[in-house]
Amino acid sequence: MNLETTFAQILANRNISEPRQSSLIQQWLGTPDVPQYLSVRMGNYLEELFNTILGELSILPELPLRGKQRIITYNNERHQVDILARIGPVIYHRELKANTDLDNGKKRDVLRREQSIAKALTDRYPGCVIDSCVFCPFFDTSRQVSGLGRVEGLADFIDTFSLKISVEQFKALGKAEQIHKLLLLK
Repeated sequence: MNLETTFAQILANRNISEPRQSSLIQQWLGTPDVPQYLSVRMGNYLEELFNTILGELSILPELPLRGKQRIITYNNERHQVDILARIGPVIYHRELKANTDLDNGKKRDVLRREQSIAKALTDRYPGCVIDSCVFCPFFDTSRQVSGLGRVEGLADFIDTFSLKISVEQFKALGKAEQIHKLLLLK
């Protein structure tokens, strides 16, 4: 049996699709040279950035700290909370996703976690309205994502919280030389 011929026949009978586009983080940073470990950490850095930008609206520090993460418990399961803010009687939870191109199982996990956090917040903040959704800062505007539903984009996030930043400033941030140096990309 010729292994190469056998595998070539298998591949010839398959619909080979184009490779996925580069990650949204790579596009934002403007370089394909982003190591996998850094792509994973960027989500944490972005969570911290958006909570910092929210300023006094952020109520994330009200949640218990476990390691370096703020957590909330629902049905005896601990869940990391990414972004948490309050405007009057409305509590806003955002599950930040830097990658929405997930398989169905991961999308179910994201939605389950987001829904569990929303239920836990309802218990923690009785009488408040809970506004919870997935947020992708690399989407300019909100959009429907198969398996995730409506994913909030950056412009809507900025409008919701009346932030003093723009989509263009955020895009420029990813290309900034100082940021690339700190991330060791140059």
